[in-house]
Amino acid sequence: MTAGRTHTVRRESIRVALTATALVAVVYVAVALSVVTVVTGNLTAQVDQRLDQALHHVNGPPDGDDGGYPRPPGDRPFGPPTLIWTVLASGTVVADSSTPVLPAGYVAAVGPVSGTIDGTEMRLQGAQVGDRYVVVAQSLEPVSDARSTIVLAEVLIAPVLLAVVFLGAVAIGRRVAAPIEAARERQLDFTADASHELRTPLSVIEANTTLALAQDRDA
Repeated sequence: MTAGRTHTVRRESIRVALTATALVAVVYVAVALSVVTVVTGNLTAQVDQRLDQALHHVNGPPDGDDGGYPRPPGDRPFGPPTLIWTVLASGTVVADSSTPVLPAGYVAAVGPVSGTIDGTEMRLQGAQVGDRYVVVAQSLEPVSDARSTIVLAEVLIAPVLLAVVFLGAVAIGRRVAAPIEAARERQLDFTADASHELRTPLSVIEANTTLALAQDRDA
């Protein structure tokens, strides 16, 4: 195979490999976004379930001396604590001393809703308990951390995956295109040889005909 043909095969194989890599990249991005969405939704749903359990825990008369409800027991070691605020009939918000102040916009939160309290992204849910309104919340930092870990892993995997796809597509493209280009070259060589072989007798015939026509002839 000549150098020109080899260059053509390489160029076409790279073009096909780039197209395949682009398609894989689009599919990868779609799958990656789907994974992040599904995982975030599942983890958020688990937080909502724990908030429901916390509301069931406070479904009764208040235990605190100030008319509020204490925090429910943690459901797992080292997990995010469940915060609880009790809104009295007078509008006073009662909570533990270690619990941040509940913003006015979430005093009547029904939820589950997401919001920011004291600079921390929280998931909140509220319910009426007797003559009091109870709002419970839990930090969404574990959800954010899990989402960040997944995104980081996907970002690190993407270049390796796309590089493997590109190199594999180039190798396969060259292996497939090389026999085709070789067959095409043989066809061109055969056509050139056949054309040369046909051109030789035609040239002889043309020369003889020219000489015959150049001689004088009677009517």
